[in-house]
This record gives sequence, C-alpha cells and structure tokens, in this order.
Amino acid sequence: MRGANAGVQRKIKDVYPNAHYIHCYAHQLNLIMQQATSHISKVRIFFSDLGGFASFFSRSPKRTAVLDKTVARRLPTSSNVRWNFHSQAINTVFEQRDDLIQCFENIRDSGDFDSNTIREAGAMAMLLEHQDFKFFLELFHHIMPLVDLLYAKLQKKNIDAVHIKRSIQQFEQDIQNIRLQPAVLPCTLELPHP
Repeated sequence: MRGANAGVQRKIKDVYPNAHYIHCYAHQLNLIMQQATSHISKVRIFFSDLGGFASFFSRSPKRTAVLDKTVARRLPTSSNVRWNFHSQAINTVFEQRDDLIQCFENIRDSGDFDSNTIREAGAMAMLLEHQDFKFFLELFHHIMPLVDLLYAKLQKKNIDAVHIKRSIQQFEQDIQNIRLQPAVLPCTLELPHP
C-alpha cells in the first residue's frame, strides 16, 4: 500500500491527484509485532514451531481425523500478514496442549501412519513438553489478548491521535504489569529489558 513509486498508493494518485494516503495503524502494529518477534532467535523459533502444528495436520485428512477425534478443535493457520492469526494459534495450543500431546501420541502409537508421520508426531509431542516452548506459549498467551485489544482499537474508523496515544500507553502499562508479576510467568527464561 505504501509504495510511493509503484504501489496502490501511486496508482490511486495517478487517477486522483488530491487523494491522500492514510496510514493503517493496525497494519503498523502487525509490522511492529513481526519485527519485535523476529529479532530474538528463541522467539523466532517459537513462532516457527507454532506454525508447524497447523501445517502437520493440514497435510493429511487422516491426521486431521485424529485431531478432530482427540482434540475436537482445529488449529488456525498462522499468517505473516495478520498478527491475530498467531494469537488464535497460541490460544488454541495453550488451551489444548494436553489434548494435543495425547493426539500426537495416538498418531505415533496407532500403527496406521507412515514412519515420517510417526517421527513428526513424536517430535511435536516433545516440543509441547519442551521448557522454552512452554515458557513462550504461556508468555504470549498473556500478551496476545493485549495485542488483540490494541489491534481492535486501532481499527476503529473514528480513531484520533489522542485515542491512539492513550491506547498505546495502556498497552505499555499492561505489558509492564506482566513483566512485574512473577506469578504470571514461570521464571525459566529471563525477558530482555528495554
């Protein structure tokens, strides 16, 4: 959208010279979240692993049938364009973690799957038990509702600079509260301070 030389903005300006580009604040939040999570290697690995769950099941109706039977809930696919897809995936995996472990064990132990599927299912079950993965899953389970709330506020049509500033300040305060409450997060990894 922002391509001043060849993007949509340029094409609209060619037809309507007085049209003015307005930044989409929700899109900016998506870009900020992508940048923030791509610069810490453990977080980047976490989101890559998280996307693997939906990918594992989407490749096979037979795998999906076991998921439907064991978990009774589908995993949303992640998207790099819309951050709320990550939020949905985190919440689903967090809330259904024990059932997902059982699902992977059922696939591994059933004898109905090929060796690649058995190996992948075993790796997925181990990942759900891994200390770093569980830490980030819980951390982002606490953070994502705040991101979703800010995202929803930034998508309002009647938003103004004062409202944006207040919303961002509230978001920052809520994140700080998560950092200061040791009971919220297990102390297995240290969060970087700004």
